[in-house]
Amino acid sequence: MMRKGLAGTALGVTLLVASGAGAADSTLFDRFGQWVDTNPLPDSWVYDSVKPLGDDGLVLDGLVRDRLGLPVQTIDRIVVHRLDFDAVEANTPPLYANIKVSGMRGSPDILNESLGGGDVLGLDTLTVDLALNYRLDESAGTLTVSPLTVVLRDRGAAEVAFVLARIHPVSTGEPVPIVVTATLDSASIRYVDDSLLSRVIAAWAADQGQTVDARVEQMIAELTERVRVGGGSTAGEDLLAGLSLFLRDHQRPEPLVVTAVPPAPIRPLDAVGADSLDQTLDLLGVKVAYGD
Repeated sequence: MMRKGLAGTALGVTLLVASGAGAADSTLFDRFGQWVDTNPLPDSWVYDSVKPLGDDGLVLDGLVRDRLGLPVQTIDRIVVHRLDFDAVEANTPPLYANIKVSGMRGSPDILNESLGGGDVLGLDTLTVDLALNYRLDESAGTLTVSPLTVVLRDRGAAEVAFVLARIHPVSTGEPVPIVVTATLDSASIRYVDDSLLSRVIAAWAADQGQTVDARVEQMIAELTERVRVGGGSTAGEDLLAGLSLFLRDHQRPEPLVVTAVPPAPIRPLDAVGADSLDQTLDLLGVKVAYGD
């Protein structure tokens, strides 16, 4: 099958769609075709097929990146449901996007190394699925991510959602980092394990010459010390209880959900800079739910 060229990284693929866009009323599929015809770049992603998904989206199938001396990367499919390509065309951050990447395959070496080295994951090939859905409302000054999902197939999945307020308008062209002005309205993290937790704990235990149970109890003891160093708090005890159950059930843990709803507006930067972990948790209004 004949493959066509495409520059950029897996997620950058969708942003590059807009870089050579035509008229404002063209579909994303039309703009993509125009870009590919005028931007043939070597040493880049190639794909088997592309098809439209309504007026605002497209589907790319069979992506491959094979560069000399580097591991081959493949992606089964990229689905762009929605993308602010007018903003990309104007070289400003997109105000909204809804993108899904399925079957992104590559070497597990980097992640293994970040988890402590060795073959922690127990995988010859790491397969990842990603999804990102966000909208920046400049008039309201809010950024809503609902959600960002990362799936490590056969190992675990995390889903992150949050709403930030007091976002500096990006259309002004003034580079004001979000962390400078933004306050947290709400946030949640949901993690569903599929053997990753037990593998990581077993690897850490072996590295320290401990049994798995001893390693778990040491982790809980270290967490307890950190949570209570400032005198303890309701949020801290809630976190400690949920994470302790999660760690002790490492062979087959239930889903873990951490939510944050600050009782008063606060910049995440200020909360992280609090005097102790328990104070940070109180400022963020953290709660933990273990099990569905």
